[in-house]
Amino acid sequence: MNTPEPDKFDTARMAALKAYGTLEWQLSGILQVLLNIDAQKAKLVFYRIVNTRARYAIIDDLISIDHAEARPLWARLENLLQGTDTARNHLTHWVDSGGTAEKGKALINPVSALRDLPDAKSYYQDDVEAFALECDTLSEVAKGLRNYLNPLVDNAEKIPPALLEIIQRPPENPKREEFRQALFDAIRPAPPPPSEA
Repeated sequence: MNTPEPDKFDTARMAALKAYGTLEWQLSGILQVLLNIDAQKAKLVFYRIVNTRARYAIIDDLISIDHAEARPLWARLENLLQGTDTARNHLTHWVDSGGTAEKGKALINPVSALRDLPDAKSYYQDDVEAFALECDTLSEVAKGLRNYLNPLVDNAEKIPPALLEIIQRPPENPKREEFRQALFDAIRPAPPPPSEA
């Protein structure tokens, strides 16, 4: 069987899944700090728990024991992660429809048996690239939370100040998109203003 060369969409899809893998790696680091065990043992435990809800429940319970002040951030981060987990499953399992990047032509779609599900959607290349960026950002947030929870790390030096502000005083009941944007703004520096010619 001849396997076609990866196209731009395939490359974006692979990069997105790699970004999700990095996010999982950062989440395993949170578990490592909370359990106070070495990285190898933490990753063994984390990756053996294949149900993401179970992983998050364990992290939530452990944060509650010694770091209750961090629960609001974890709760908001967990909410964002659930959408990310769904998108990752779609990117992994949806089939290539052979479309193009033109608007209105999806590149991957759910298999026909799943098209009527409430979370079924098609993905364009820009959706996949946005997913990768979200995973990269959430990885940085998870890294910041891990550093915040780690007593051996000087938080003032290891966490971007804007993220530290969100960790210490999360916004009151923000909508998902508002919180997501606040995290993006905390991690990604604002672009420089356009120069006047």
